[in-house]
Amino acid sequence: MKARIIGMVIIFFFALQHVSFATNKEWSDLNRLSDEILLLVQQERNEEAQKMLKQFSDEFARLDINSLNMSVEDLRILTICHEQVSRSIDSSSTAIEVRIQKAMQFRLLVDALQSERQPMWTEMEDSIMSVFGHMKETLEKGETEYFQEQLHDFSTKYDMILPSAKVDINPEYIQRVDSHLQVLNEYEQIMGTETSQIQQMNQMELDLRDLFTKMKEDEADPSLIWVMITTGSIIILTLSYVGWRKYYADKQKPTSQREHND
Repeated sequence: MKARIIGMVIIFFFALQHVSFATNKEWSDLNRLSDEILLLVQQERNEEAQKMLKQFSDEFARLDINSLNMSVEDLRILTICHEQVSRSIDSSSTAIEVRIQKAMQFRLLVDALQSERQPMWTEMEDSIMSVFGHMKETLEKGETEYFQEQLHDFSTKYDMILPSAKVDINPEYIQRVDSHLQVLNEYEQIMGTETSQIQQMNQMELDLRDLFTKMKEDEADPSLIWVMITTGSIIILTLSYVGWRKYYADKQKPTSQREHND
């Protein structure tokens, strides 16, 4: 009986590992497709990229959403990004830079949905903060026209990582940065004192860094923790049950037999 219970625990543990492996395999295939789509768009092979997008949809539709650990909101964001890439490729008036941006946005999102730690979008921190630094400098100098150019560049880069950040970060941090961007987009209407403008940018810089900092702080794999807790709990319960059965069996033995065993 004891060996059978322990055997069941071992089988259950490896079954969980198998499910985890299968999920990673599914995401790896989707990740590979999103990478190929980006490369095709960069090479302006739009027809092939559109076929690859269709293949992505077909493969994704065959999967069990629950096994992919996706929320309804994650699915909505992925669907929107997929449609945006497809529309940008179909539109002959869309600039190649915009097509690449949308394909990169989609690529980063798929990676973020797969990765539990250090997703690709976090690697853009230096690039985004560099553009932000130039934007802040032009605002401090009062260079309005150049500021608008820097704001456009920043918004483009930020928009590229935004869907990925939404699936990885608490919405509170996204909302903070979005509120700053809304104010900056109304720059000409909010020309106040130089002090208030600098304060706005300083706070935005802190909130922007939080997007990356909070992601780096949360490096534990939730699925791994769940497996460890579940498996550990089962082992503890099993050992407790076996110990209780042994104690109960000893209690049922005649006194003389227990003394002999001792």
